[in-house]
Amino acid sequence: MLALKRFYDVQLAEVIDRMRLELDRRYTYHTVEHTLDVIKCCEEISFAEGLNESECLILQISALFHDTGFLLSRTNHEERSVDIFTEARAEFQLEPSHIREIENCIRATRVPQEPQSRLEQIICDADLDYLGRTDFWTISDSLFVEMTNCKEISGSAAWKELQIKFMSAHRFHTKFSKNRRDDQLKINLDEVKAKN
Repeated sequence: MLALKRFYDVQLAEVIDRMRLELDRRYTYHTVEHTLDVIKCCEEISFAEGLNESECLILQISALFHDTGFLLSRTNHEERSVDIFTEARAEFQLEPSHIREIENCIRATRVPQEPQSRLEQIICDADLDYLGRTDFWTISDSLFVEMTNCKEISGSAAWKELQIKFMSAHRFHTKFSKNRRDDQLKINLDEVKAKN
């Protein structure tokens, strides 16, 4: 556990600084703020779900690295994120089981989400936590701008259709997120459907 703590403490500032300096300026959603939000959500869900300190650190590290792949590539960014994590951990003596769990958590954030473990469920819920929050519109708008900037969406009608399909299929995995986010997710989805 001490190795995980030391790794996280060292990498937190380094990763955040690198993302601030190197992320493509077209990215208005996949930002440092999103990464910090996912870390915070992982911490909240982990506490509510009764995880131990090692599990919490595995999730914090996974959340810190989960979108670093955007520094290298927009496509298949989860695998690039694993590559960046692999490079960063080379100087640290992390347990092989912890390495596997971190890599699996990073990969689990790929959409559509199919988490296979409790830790994977938590990071998946943290990554898409905004879908069930009252700041949904602000964050959703930033994703629309990013996808427009990257020429991945053709306009507001296509965006609305994509949101409805995505949000209708979305399910939170942890008991904590279901209890805390399901009702607002439904409200947000209804508002998307009603929006002209």
